[in-house]
Amino acid sequence: MAGFPVTLQTGKRYQVDKSYIWLGPLAALVAVVAVAVVGNIDDLVKLYFLAQDGRLSVSLFLIVAIAVVSVAAIFGLLLLIYWLSWRNMFYVFDERELSFYSGVIVKKKVHLPYERIQSVNQRASILQRIIGVCTVVIDSAGGSSNKGVRIPYVRLAAAERIRNDVFARKAAVAAGASVEYIGEVAADVMGAPVAPGMSSAPGTSGAFGGPAAPGVAGSGVMPQPVAGAAPQVAAPYAPNTLDSELDGVARWRGIYGGSSFENEPVSYEFGLSNKQLLLASILHPGSLVMGLVGAVTMLFVTSGLFFVDDFLSTVLLAISLPLIIGGAIVAWIATSAGLMLSYGNFKVRRRGSRVEVERGLITRTFSGIDVSRIQSVEVRQSFFKRLMGYCELSFGRIAVQSNESSSNNNASAQYLVIHPFLEVKLLNELLDGLLPEFADRPRMDARKPVAPVALRRALLRQCLWTNWALWCGIVCIIVLCLMVFGALEGGIVSLSMLMSFQFFARAAIVVLCVAIVACTVIIGVNAVYWARNAGYVWNHRYLLLHNGGLATSTSLIPRQKIQSGHTRTNPFQRHWGIATIVATTAAGTRSTSVRLIDVPQADAEAYLDWLQ
Repeated sequence: MAGFPVTLQTGKRYQVDKSYIWLGPLAALVAVVAVAVVGNIDDLVKLYFLAQDGRLSVSLFLIVAIAVVSVAAIFGLLLLIYWLSWRNMFYVFDERELSFYSGVIVKKKVHLPYERIQSVNQRASILQRIIGVCTVVIDSAGGSSNKGVRIPYVRLAAAERIRNDVFARKAAVAAGASVEYIGEVAADVMGAPVAPGMSSAPGTSGAFGGPAAPGVAGSGVMPQPVAGAAPQVAAPYAPNTLDSELDGVARWRGIYGGSSFENEPVSYEFGLSNKQLLLASILHPGSLVMGLVGAVTMLFVTSGLFFVDDFLSTVLLAISLPLIIGGAIVAWIATSAGLMLSYGNFKVRRRGSRVEVERGLITRTFSGIDVSRIQSVEVRQSFFKRLMGYCELSFGRIAVQSNESSSNNNASAQYLVIHPFLEVKLLNELLDGLLPEFADRPRMDARKPVAPVALRRALLRQCLWTNWALWCGIVCIIVLCLMVFGALEGGIVSLSMLMSFQFFARAAIVVLCVAIVACTVIIGVNAVYWARNAGYVWNHRYLLLHNGGLATSTSLIPRQKIQSGHTRTNPFQRHWGIATIVATTAAGTRSTSVRLIDVPQADAEAYLDWLQ
């Protein structure tokens, strides 16, 4: 039986890069010094003024010398600790599992069978990218007991070979075949030679950069067919400003990185245009939430300052609204800028049997998922995205729980974001390119609507019982009233300050009441849209559930990925002959349930029959 080609020897110990010895202590030293400075800031300020006045009882040179010697001693101790840690940290590819060893006093051994590995991801900070190393995170499939294996400070070339070998050995174990060793890779030599038959040309697409190979979408050339690869599709991909101007940053491999290496060709690739990059950042829920947090923060800061001074309270009364709006804008812009950097040089591609996502200008992250591990396909639209005809595409996946406090967020996320801001009209085209196996999925226009009584129930449920704006507004009004009552009874403020605050409180209560009414109207409109657009459909392989109000959420779930499915009814639903259908997948660290409320009882029973 033919073997599967690998480049790392079975049974050989491979240590992490030597930059771990000095870069780790350097980062730890910066943290120690920062904590020491912040914790003794008062003493340092006093020392500075004493030195300026010439009243120091000891020599300033002696103080500086002691500080330098102390920092050097701490750095030396850290170097020793990290050197011992490096000597005992290595990974081994065995016949049927990957083993990772670490620890000096307390030894730790992690054995990960190849068939249990779900994905091999990479993450590199800006400093790691400069020197050409990254952290490799290997996720296993095990539900709530998942543990991510983190191999720190791995050369980029070695990380690419680890990923290639893991999937090659996993395929060999599944096929009952042997692996075929085709080349030695020196883990401690800069620019390790590429194994025979492996491409290292500048055109190959590495995990941390390198332009797309000729024929990849965006080059204007239709890629050539590859045996066993997904169908070749030309994607309408146009680079954005960050891609074209800062692409060199994205390709940093450093002096240690080594030659780029990939065994499997890219069959499809897609990116972010200028418009998509900008809109994905400024309309991201995180940006909008931070803008709201900034406004609320300035609201309470200005209300608290009314009791400081008569003149200050009068000035704040005039500028309180601009301060609140300004706080919201500053927080929104700052968060949007950070998101633009995190989405910089974004790429999503199909490589062999895996879908890979790579992004980030400052901190570069690489995440991948095997098609067989996709639990669901999620399409979400916020209100603004729906107005403009855009959506977010993500894949549900089995997440991991890491023992490391610095585990990367992508590895533990419930969903892998495939594209943050995609035109709806390109959705099917992108899915066909990334997931040709899902070609027979049901379409949105074939969905069945929920029961007619769902509209009445949605208005009552959303406008009253779950109306967060109503209950939060009531709490804020009560707090403001108590503050006014406390100022009146306490008698600790002057009359002018009290009048200014009372005017501010009355205006705030009026604004809150208007906001409650406006939000309730919007929520009511959302309930109407949900009742008219929510629906469901299934065929022989897939279940599609669509919850569509002003914001929409669509879940496409393969039938074999449904861990359990059920229906449930409350007394009101039983009265109207309706039910809630629920589908649970293994996505997340435990599981993820997707539901649709108020489905006709007959269709709910048909759903249970379909699950069988």
